[in-house]
Amino acid sequence: MFINKLSVQTGLIFLFGMMLVVGGFAWHQYSSQSEKLPAFAQADSIEATQLIATSISNEVLYRKSFPLWKRMERIQQRFVDDAEIVLIEFAVLDTEQKVLTHSDPRNHPIMKKMELPTSELQWNDYHIQIVQPVIHPSDGREIGTLLLVFDARSIQEELAELRLDISLSIGFALLVTLLLALGMSFRVSAPLRQLSQLAADIGGGRIDIAGFSSKPEEIKLLAASIQQADQTIAAKSQQLIESEALLKSLMDHSPAVIFIKDVDGKYALVNSRYEDLFHITQDDIKGKTDADIFDADLANELAKHDAQVIESGKAMMIEESVPDDRGEREYYSLKFPLYDANQQMYAVCGIATDVTEQKASSAKITKLATVIDQTDELIIVTDVDGLIEYVNPAFERISGYSAEEVVGKTPRVIKSSNHSEKYYAAMWHSILAGKTWHGDFTNQAKNGDTYEVSQSITPIMDSKGAVTGFASVQRDVTHLRKVQDKLQHTDRVESLGVLAGGIAHDFNNLLTAILGNASLAQRHMDDVSPIFKHIQAIENASHSAADLCKQMLAYSGKGRFVVKPICLTELVERMGKLIEVSLAKNVVLKYHLHEHLPAIDADVAQMQQIVMNLITNASEAIEGKSGVISISTGLMQADEDYLNGYIGAENLEPGRYIYLEVSDTGCGMDMQTQKKVFDPFFTTKFAGRGLGMSAMLGIVKGHHGGLRIYSEPGEGTSIKISFPLSHQYAVELEPESEKIAPVFNGSGTVLIVDDEEGVREFATMLLEDCGFDVLTANDGLQGVELFQQHQDKIRAVLMDMTMPKMDGKACFSALKLINPDVKVILSSGYNEQDATNRFVGKGLAGFIQKPYEPDKLIEKLQAILLPEA
Repeated sequence: MFINKLSVQTGLIFLFGMMLVVGGFAWHQYSSQSEKLPAFAQADSIEATQLIATSISNEVLYRKSFPLWKRMERIQQRFVDDAEIVLIEFAVLDTEQKVLTHSDPRNHPIMKKMELPTSELQWNDYHIQIVQPVIHPSDGREIGTLLLVFDARSIQEELAELRLDISLSIGFALLVTLLLALGMSFRVSAPLRQLSQLAADIGGGRIDIAGFSSKPEEIKLLAASIQQADQTIAAKSQQLIESEALLKSLMDHSPAVIFIKDVDGKYALVNSRYEDLFHITQDDIKGKTDADIFDADLANELAKHDAQVIESGKAMMIEESVPDDRGEREYYSLKFPLYDANQQMYAVCGIATDVTEQKASSAKITKLATVIDQTDELIIVTDVDGLIEYVNPAFERISGYSAEEVVGKTPRVIKSSNHSEKYYAAMWHSILAGKTWHGDFTNQAKNGDTYEVSQSITPIMDSKGAVTGFASVQRDVTHLRKVQDKLQHTDRVESLGVLAGGIAHDFNNLLTAILGNASLAQRHMDDVSPIFKHIQAIENASHSAADLCKQMLAYSGKGRFVVKPICLTELVERMGKLIEVSLAKNVVLKYHLHEHLPAIDADVAQMQQIVMNLITNASEAIEGKSGVISISTGLMQADEDYLNGYIGAENLEPGRYIYLEVSDTGCGMDMQTQKKVFDPFFTTKFAGRGLGMSAMLGIVKGHHGGLRIYSEPGEGTSIKISFPLSHQYAVELEPESEKIAPVFNGSGTVLIVDDEEGVREFATMLLEDCGFDVLTANDGLQGVELFQQHQDKIRAVLMDMTMPKMDGKACFSALKLINPDVKVILSSGYNEQDATNRFVGKGLAGFIQKPYEPDKLIEKLQAILLPEA
């Protein structure tokens, strides 16, 4: 049966092969003719058209339309006998496209304009339409146009004949091929039937090869080969069984998860590790897919990875996340294709290694490395010999050295000369002993600048306790130390300010009595009195002492300010002549003033004092040489970092500020001098003459501003003072007119409450001279008692701010409870703002600052008592 089928199949294959050969040849011949015939027809049409155009060129010139038509008719008649192409339509036109003659004169009469086709050659079914210009035979100019239409329908007839010939040829070839196929099948089947029977007997072991001596030699050799192949297959099968056992043993003892899937994703083999983790046996999983074991999302993800391996045909390392009884586990899966002997891919093998713990450790290391890279602390790791192995980005940023520049070197690359060798020796002694060392270093950056660090150096130990290296963690404290120094300086200045303010307050009380008594003594003596000049000297000295007190109050920030919105540019311009007069002839003054400067809230007199102090100091710094002093005003935007460089700017907020800057080309100052320049009575001259810069700093702080110094020895000095902007428009600066107090004769009683006896005595004598009755109290409690007893006749109260037992504020409140209309004049050695801030809106009648002269006190009493008269 098999042999019959084989014979038939062999014959059919031969038959079909011959059919393909004959059919291919016939199709090629037909296709070739299908292309050639239209090309020949088109070439013939073009050639005929050119000949006709040439032949009728003289007819168009010299003959009329009818003879031309007759000639074209004769030409058309000749084409009727041609089997290839037939002329079915013609038209001859002049240069204006008017008809000279046409094959259809009814529809195209002579001299009627005719539209020509846009294309010179055009096929329409089997019609070829050609437009040919007619050229004059003598001068070559175009004298008209020839339009011809040819019928190439004969191409169809030739192709039909060709198809008939091809069909007959194929039929004859098929008949011959069929006969040959039948003969070949019978010729091949007989020996194949014999060979088939022999193979079946040998395969069943029912024949001895030696018994085939009478058979054909080829059959005997074939039987021997088959028997040998059978023995070889048996041996190979045994080897395969042993290899499979070895492979299974290796797979089962591997800690990795191993599996094999066919190209359809069905499991063929898994190892014991797979069975243990996912609780499924080899027999149960065979033929199943990932969708039968895992959820849909995970199964799709695993199948996608397998598909990538199948598509690429290459091994791939893939990271996969698969859950088991321990939770979500991370695997690195090596997946690779398996090929058979014919290099056909038949399966995908996977070896998955659990890396969950390794990834967790790696994540911790990565996080630690990220922290080290991003921390602001400088980190240096060295070997046991002190050679640098690693530095973090913070070290590179602050030191200016890149890691490549310092790795392999010792930390001496950043060593400065600020520490002794003994200091370094103590450090090495500690860390070599396995101890952690803490200390401070001043290091030198790549650009030569120094920076300060607070660091700890920790030995790195191996598992045996031996030191293998050192880790240094450093904190940059350069800015912190500057801030600390600044705060210490500020604290010192503030402490001195408090002391100066207290001294000035108490001294003002004494000066009030001295100056007041001296003024009263002058009132009661003649100018020719021999002691008049001594009293006047006492008064002048008291005024000088009062000025010193004002400087001390300014230094403490408690000076007397009469604040109003002013323009710094206008103030400097008004002081111009006074400033220029005070300068030496060798000094040139330059102005750089902002024309439209916003206002600041300031005391005009205090601002004038600042300007004069700065100009005076700048002039003295030039030291008799030729130099330049520049005065600048302007508006600037200051951020937090910029304000940190200011002195006295602890409470300044980032924003816009008005600045006054005075620069000189003088001798300049070193850092040590700059640190002391605001100390009271400090001077670079032979001896200090006053509070100077310290008082100016107090004025600046009292105006809620800040001050900054730029100076280097030999390079001059620039002092920049910044003030916050006012919320009001600047008022025009006008000189104050001198006020002349009228003669005042008082009446009634004035209560004086002051803890200074000298002040009470002076005020009592003055007020009694003016006609007042006077009651005195040495503290607030006594003052309240006296007022309660004599409130009906007391017209005013002169009260000190600072007193024992009950201060001015508490006394004022108690007096207001007794009589809300009481008129209280507050007196204090501090400025009016500090003294009266706590009385705003409470009905304080007036304020007078100590020390005061008799006329000032009388003016205040006039101001509050005259309206009653």
